[in-house]
Amino acid sequence: MCFCELYCLKLSKATNLQSPTIDSVRKTMDQNFDIVMFGGAVVDLSSFPKEKLYPKTSNPGNILQSIGGVANNVASTLKLLELNPLLITAVGDDSFGVMVKNHFSKLGLSIDGVKTSPKYSTAIYNCIVDEHGEMQMAVSIMDIFKEAISVQDVQPFEQVMKQSKIVFLDTNLTPQVLDFICSVSHNNKIQVFVDPISIPKCRSIVNSLDKITYLKPNEQEVQEITRLFLQKSTGKNDANQQTLSLHECLQILVGKAKVKHVLLSAGAKGIFYACDQNGKVEIQHYPAIPIEKIASVTGAGDSFSSGFLFGLIQKKPISDCIKMGLKCAYLKLTAPSSINFSLLREQLMK
Repeated sequence: MCFCELYCLKLSKATNLQSPTIDSVRKTMDQNFDIVMFGGAVVDLSSFPKEKLYPKTSNPGNILQSIGGVANNVASTLKLLELNPLLITAVGDDSFGVMVKNHFSKLGLSIDGVKTSPKYSTAIYNCIVDEHGEMQMAVSIMDIFKEAISVQDVQPFEQVMKQSKIVFLDTNLTPQVLDFICSVSHNNKIQVFVDPISIPKCRSIVNSLDKITYLKPNEQEVQEITRLFLQKSTGKNDANQQTLSLHECLQILVGKAKVKHVLLSAGAKGIFYACDQNGKVEIQHYPAIPIEKIASVTGAGDSFSSGFLFGLIQKKPISDCIKMGLKCAYLKLTAPSSINFSLLREQLMK
């Protein structure tokens, strides 16, 4: 079964989609979900040159279309690992929205949390990858997540959250929605895993840091989150503030901002894990698994999150969860799309 195809751009209105109804929300309450997720489901358009990528000119190559978005990538990978996630997201009333729902159906993901907006188009992420599989630039349209998903939209899923083992968030949502979900989770002792996504979007979680169980930023995001936290806590907007080292950022986020666990994603260097041990912040390094040839790095961080969450849900020790995440990311790097559809549960259990 093929989940990706060469891109042919053609939008059309779709009339057979509906937003989650009271009945569909009630239906989710009758099911046991391993994890409840809030965030983006996106149409990914990835352009690959056949040879060397030359800037400011046309490059012969291929364009791959797939369904991505951080929350979707993690939910889809967890489903491939034979878990049962529920993703609350939004799509437009267009052909891309139909594609997202079809993707869900093919994988066996519930569509009861998918809202269809008649006003905003389905989110699109368009990236250009070089001959080494590294992303060089990207343009995205993500307005639907901030405009079409409100606190009122997520409130009906509060009971489902309370019944799950963990809640996952990406920062496509508004600060108000993110803080509401974090507060409900914190008040009910539900673990919260947050992927900050990007420098602009990571700013949305600064007011919720002390409610976050697991935070997975990259090197740029961890510095921005730390800078904003210090600005908020001191009341000073110092434009000349000295750039902090990554270790200093981890010390501050765990020691002062009270994030329980920080998983700093450092690309080929692997993961730097920080947590509080008897009042002292401890930092451990887990190296990435070496790989000779990379098909595409897109989605590798999401695959790490998937493997890590898979381990958590299996009640594995944190060190094993991190190793599972690194293995899942390694396996993703061999696939051109943002999800490795050949992934098997047994590969992480070895």
